[in-house]
Amino acid sequence: MVFFEHGEFAVSHEGSILSFRAAGTFNVEGSEACIKRIAAEIERMGRAPFALLVDQLDWEGVTEDGLEVWVSAANHWERHGHRAMARICDPNRLTYQTFLAEFDRQHLDYAQIELFNTRRDGLSWLWRLGFEGYEILP
Repeated sequence: MVFFEHGEFAVSHEGSILSFRAAGTFNVEGSEACIKRIAAEIERMGRAPFALLVDQLDWEGVTEDGLEVWVSAANHWERHGHRAMARICDPNRLTYQTFLAEFDRQHLDYAQIELFNTRRDGLSWLWRLGFEGYEILP
């Protein structure tokens, strides 16, 4: 059975930084739609190393099958140049502990991952790592 997409997102890139905002709860259909959009941006960026600026302050979670889709996509991104991620979220929220903490630990072997309270702080860290883009916050 196919369901309507759940979860809201915005994806864009500038320079070597891909910006992604997520809100609400994602099901597998919403996850697939978002990942397809991210893949299109990665394709436009070429195979150069890139960083993710991921804003999940308004994100509420993901279904189990949706999470599997994200894990598969992250493994694909590694092969296409993903090297760092600035995640904007509250690490004390249950959504981070339930869905993201283990995901982050599993991907630390190929990407630097840091958590931040604001997009500005995350973006500043990415700039210090040498990634370029977004003089004005997306």
